[in-house]
Amino acid sequence: MQLNTQLLVDRLVQRIDLDRIFLFNFLNDSVESPHLLLVVNPVKGISVQSIEPIIRLCMADMPDIPFHVIWTGEWSNQLKKGSLYYTYASLPAHLLYQADSKKIPILGGKLVVSLMEMSHVDYAKGKNLADEFMFACYNFQSKTDYFQATAMLHQFIVLRLKGFQTMAGVTIGKAQNLEHILKLMRGTLPGLFKIFTYDTHSTPLLRLLDTCHVYSKKKDRLDILEEEFEFLLAHCQSFGQALDSMVDFIWNGVAVYLKERSDHAATVPVAKESAVVMVKKVQSIVAGPIIM
Repeated sequence: MQLNTQLLVDRLVQRIDLDRIFLFNFLNDSVESPHLLLVVNPVKGISVQSIEPIIRLCMADMPDIPFHVIWTGEWSNQLKKGSLYYTYASLPAHLLYQADSKKIPILGGKLVVSLMEMSHVDYAKGKNLADEFMFACYNFQSKTDYFQATAMLHQFIVLRLKGFQTMAGVTIGKAQNLEHILKLMRGTLPGLFKIFTYDTHSTPLLRLLDTCHVYSKKKDRLDILEEEFEFLLAHCQSFGQALDSMVDFIWNGVAVYLKERSDHAATVPVAKESAVVMVKKVQSIVAGPIIM
């Protein structure tokens, strides 16, 4: 099956009050694949989740493409706050449909760029702290203390996600339940759910991460088999690598746009700008005698 973008847009617009549609490449299990961001005008009494079945209806005879739905006001706020993910997804080159002639909120303003840079620094700090827990995990593994090693893995994942929350435009707060945090980020991190699938086979094992954390807080213990720990360790290592690749991919995409924008601004002739200023000065001088 092929993606017919025009047909998809026609179907979506007929059924949903859309403000914008963005189609962009994103990392899905370390492979670039198309994703959709749908900016929807809010309707009283309707939730974002209730719109998703309609979108799947429109895509029934097309490839299954990951998508994310967001209200117009929230989308605008995310751009103003410098969310790296939403900035990347909303780049002008990714615009597939626009309901009116309204301009996209400023992308790449000095304040927005500063906020994005701060979120990148926060991610690096979270990564460094999480790596300390991974190092502790290896130490407990060497002592065959798989319970404490698993508890360290839990903190490794939670800290990595908390470091990413500003970039993703998601608020985790003080949440420590890994399954809950991943559900909050489901729209932003579709590729990572191929690692943490929580399917029939892996759910009991993945929930051991949260269980060990709870037991550790209560100063209690839980028997963890070596095979169980090895399964969780492999998943957490894959998770960290996938998250790093995703952040680098988004950051590079936004950096390319900012450079092109800067280069374009540099090519604007200075003479024309000064000419405009001169015209304004002349007009203000002439205006004096007329008023008098």
